[in-house]
Amino acid sequence: MRLVELIAAGIHQIAAILYQSDDKVHTKEHILNVVLWKEESERTDIGCRDLVLQEHPDPPPTLFYHYEYMDHQQYPYGLADVAGYWAEDRILGGITVFARGKSGTECNDIYFHSARADYTPRVWRLLDSQFNDLTEFLLSEQPSATPLPILPSDENEPRYNSWDAMAVYGIFRDPWERAIPSERPETRDVACGD
Repeated sequence: MRLVELIAAGIHQIAAILYQSDDKVHTKEHILNVVLWKEESERTDIGCRDLVLQEHPDPPPTLFYHYEYMDHQQYPYGLADVAGYWAEDRILGGITVFARGKSGTECNDIYFHSARADYTPRVWRLLDSQFNDLTEFLLSEQPSATPLPILPSDENEPRYNSWDAMAVYGIFRDPWERAIPSERPETRDVACGD
């Protein structure tokens, strides 16, 4: 499991370095124009001479993000770390987190936290077969086919929401990666069928 942790951290760091790099095709000003663009608020006629002001949310601070890993103020490299988490998710299939045990440093089990349409938004445990395929791929001198990205199926259990994963089960890579509310959310979104 430590090998997978090193690979995930390596992908994260490379993405963070690339994000911070000045060697880009587009100028910083052009990138900011795209990232900071916000649709203007508009008044919508809902009938009977009533107008409603429709306001649009602020854009995310970068185009490269996983919606649960946006606390860039607490990350060592700020938005570059947000991009690093995004790269892990896109390449590996999820942000790699571990059951850290009582000490907070153990590596007892491996989980992914994906942000993909039509897949669970929860933290999910890799199957033994998925873990074995991944380690075989990483250790092979001549890998036959990549198992990446690894995506969850109905068999990937247990699954935990973010709060339970960190606060109850101690599943994380770094303790500062997600800001967990002091109280457990009362409801969960079951719209995804999870």
